[in-house]
Amino acid sequence: MREDTGLILRPFRARLALAFVLATAAARAAESADVVIYGATPAGIAAALAAAKGGHTVLLAEPTIRIGGGTTNGLSHPDFHAFEALTGTYLELTRRTLAYYTEKYGAGSQQVKDSFRGTHAEPKVNLLLFQQMLAGHPKITVKT
Repeated sequence: MREDTGLILRPFRARLALAFVLATAAARAAESADVVIYGATPAGIAAALAAAKGGHTVLLAEPTIRIGGGTTNGLSHPDFHAFEALTGTYLELTRRTLAYYTEKYGAGSQQVKDSFRGTHAEPKVNLLLFQQMLAGHPKITVKT
């Protein structure tokens, strides 16, 4: 019985240790950041970009190894009602998505059509574009 408990607790202990290391590193970096955001989901990324554009230094702390939340892990179908309603960081992401597929496959390609004016992308493309968006702001530090 004790062996089974040990097997169950090992992954938990590993995650706990990783969380502690991330929290320690984030705490050190947070000492010099104006804004600290926990969670590099699309909303966290948008908040970090807005703060950086406002002139603030930002620590974006993500507890997993991959930024982007669901959009970079397979949930790439957005819920919106009109293209005219797209604004802010999401509008920038859709424009970058459309440009990515147009450059890679050509304007008339099936991939461009499937991107539905840039609102649908593969998780790996969303990840790449989020990374590029964050890299364009040296005031943002990302910790995973």
